[in-house]
Amino acid sequence: MKAITLSDNSPKNPTPWLSLVEFGFKTIETRVWKTSYRGDLLLCGAADSRTPNKGLATCIVKVVDCVPMEKIHEIDACIEAYPKAWAWITEDLRWLSEKFPVKGSLGFFNVDIPAKVEIYKPAFVFPDTRFTMANCPEYLQKFLKDNTQL
Repeated sequence: MKAITLSDNSPKNPTPWLSLVEFGFKTIETRVWKTSYRGDLLLCGAADSRTPNKGLATCIVKVVDCVPMEKIHEIDACIEAYPKAWAWITEDLRWLSEKFPVKGSLGFFNVDIPAKVEIYKPAFVFPDTRFTMANCPEYLQKFLKDNTQL
């Protein structure tokens, strides 16, 4: 499966980008490069992440579009528009029955999902009405509380 690495509270970038996707807050990934890829994308934690997602395959989203980033994308991207940004529109968030180690890379790379790992739709992620902050790990709750613009 195609994969990409996301920072998750790394020393150089303290925003927990991957966790924001994992729990449904972030549905637009931004990059300074455009992609024509459409389909399932495995999201992996960067090696320098300071969360339990460090170096692990974490979740899957489907990339359905890629457009120049505009102000209207900011809320779903959890970031302000910036020069040359592309908004990768995603949907269909799915979790893995267990996270597994992945050696990340720049850009896209391929990963084989182990046969024992099942893929499923999470029951309670944002914006589901049954979702509560208690569904999030403490580090993400703190980040969201401290960053109310999200």
